[in-house]
Amino acid sequence: MAKRNGLLIAGIALPGIVVLLFFAYIQLARQTVAPPAYDLLYAHHDYRQYQPEAAELRFSVTDGRLQIHALRSTAPYRSSLYRWHHASGRSERIPIELPEALSDTPRLVPAPTLTGLRLSPDIEAPDGYRFDTGASRGPGLIGALFSQRRRTGTIHKLGVAFAVPPPDGTERYWAPQFLGWVIPDE
Repeated sequence: MAKRNGLLIAGIALPGIVVLLFFAYIQLARQTVAPPAYDLLYAHHDYRQYQPEAAELRFSVTDGRLQIHALRSTAPYRSSLYRWHHASGRSERIPIELPEALSDTPRLVPAPTLTGLRLSPDIEAPDGYRFDTGASRGPGLIGALFSQRRRTGTIHKLGVAFAVPPPDGTERYWAPQFLGWVIPDE
């Protein structure tokens, strides 16, 4: 009987063995890969909070320092700045002091909590983690077929991934803009 049904038994057992091997690989990777050691600075552009009088913020990293330029809004979104803390896995909104009157000429604006902060604009952190944005759907086959597509941010290394949570608890995560890894003073 076992000889006649050997192919049937193998056809049922092999997919289960493959799933167990993948599960074991993921668990082994989580046990052997060190957790992230650097905070991440990113911008979030929210198209749902359009305010015609708001400032348009442009972010860049020059010589390891964050530059924020504000000008009169021409963009259909509102920009915010966030810092993802590696120790807690949470994002914190960074306040930006906007000037009273804005023009069409970009104007440098301060973010007091970031004074003196050094950034690495490389997509890969010194500890080997990489920041990635991608589109994802809900979990599983049903989620892939019937849910709306969301943009997400992840930090990953050797099969281990950490999600960068949506800011302020929002479900939609439009387009996170990577700015840099926070490099601690030595």
